[in-house]
Amino acid sequence: MKRPHISPALVISLVALFVSLSGTAWAATGGNFILGQANSATTQTGLTANFAGKTLQLTNTSMASGATPLGLTPGAGRPPLVTPSSTKVTNLNADKLDGLDSTQLQRRVTGTCAVNSAVQSVAAGGAVSCAAFPQGSSPINVDMPFSRTDHGTTTVFSGNGLTITTTCYIENVGGGTEGGQMHVDAGAGGDVTATYSFSDFFNPTTVKQDGFTPSTGAKSQLDIGLIAATPTETTPYRFEGTLVAHTATNTVSVVFHILIDFTSLGRCQYFGTITSA
Repeated sequence: MKRPHISPALVISLVALFVSLSGTAWAATGGNFILGQANSATTQTGLTANFAGKTLQLTNTSMASGATPLGLTPGAGRPPLVTPSSTKVTNLNADKLDGLDSTQLQRRVTGTCAVNSAVQSVAAGGAVSCAAFPQGSSPINVDMPFSRTDHGTTTVFSGNGLTITTTCYIENVGGGTEGGQMHVDAGAGGDVTATYSFSDFFNPTTVKQDGFTPSTGAKSQLDIGLIAATPTETTPYRFEGTLVAHTATNTVSVVFHILIDFTSLGRCQYFGTITSA
């Protein structure tokens, strides 16, 4: 009887089969990729395809905690993934961007500001807070004749929550009122205060502020000028001073000069400078 011949190739195959069935976790470079086992290599493993589809599909249908189709573990300080493409990846949900957590990133700015105001700060959610533009200095330069038909109101300034109007009028020559006033309105919740001198040309006299108090709080409106009870005044009057108005959006100061001329000229003149803080 002839003894069977066992070739070296058969021996190597049997050893490989035994190792794979025993669960030993290795596959040498150049060997087979063994599913369900840990494989290792000392050179790059490549997979190239040329067709309309995914080159490699990994699927893990487990619903257990920690289940994922792919895990990448780089060396310390090395990136887990490298790609030469800059194409956007649809549905990629990244927790950090340049080391910043998503909660640290600014959301899209969605708020807007009114005319003559600008963004002062932006909240994390995109909402904005606004502040009025500093408007610098604005002049007051009004020369008005006495009006016999109405109060001749002219708006000389409107901005930063403040409105200033002037009047110059004479009512019913036989009996009425005449004069002129600068009316200052700081709006709801505003506050207007003023310090000024009043003179019958070189005879200074302190006069009371004519203010409107809409509530128990600060005055939001103030009139400065002179209204005569009867149209019999013949002397010019002058007011000089400053006022400060605190509005909802700003603080405005005004330096003013007012001339109410009851002589034959019959005019009201208002001059000054308005400055926003």
